[in-house]
Amino acid sequence: MTSLIFHFCDLINKTSEPGDVIEFGTGGGISTETIAANISKNRKIFTFDGFVGLPKTNKVIPDKTEWYEGNLKFDENKTRELLKHHENVFVEKVMTYDLKNPSEYNINKIVGVNFDLDLYEGTLDGLRFMDKCEWKEVILRFDDWGAYSFQVAADVDEHEKAAFFDWINETKYQYQINEDLLNFSNKLFSIIIVKR
Repeated sequence: MTSLIFHFCDLINKTSEPGDVIEFGTGGGISTETIAANISKNRKIFTFDGFVGLPKTNKVIPDKTEWYEGNLKFDENKTRELLKHHENVFVEKVMTYDLKNPSEYNINKIVGVNFDLDLYEGTLDGLRFMDKCEWKEVILRFDDWGAYSFQVAADVDEHEKAAFFDWINETKYQYQINEDLLNFSNKLFSIIIVKR
């Protein structure tokens, strides 16, 4: 529960709104499988990863992170093998900067998005892509929201957190951060509800 992914799934299960789930940063497929195993099989999960490692960032790379260009490259075949028994999971091999319109991936209405992109640029790409989907209220989970005690928080804040607030400034949407959950997880992860 430390990653709040089970709470993310619980919130998705509790919503009466129809819609699917998007994930950015499939990696080895662990979080994808967790989501698939814990939400209704009626909801599809569209998960995106380039499987080439992290792209270059124009932001500072925080010390004591693995956020270097080309790092965190996962084996696409192993990930697909892990997820193949989930009929509602669709793995898309694409970098966020190459994303097409959601309709190209048969994505329409969504209720949740899981972000595990680490870096600013990809997170902002993912948020803008999400904004092209149909939703009135969406549940967002950020995997790299805060810093560990051995990291410089201001450097980590320049990535997923900064991308979210830049996107909010663009869109002017209403949002609510669950502070209790942030405190529970030492603010490393975040679940945010956004309303249009």
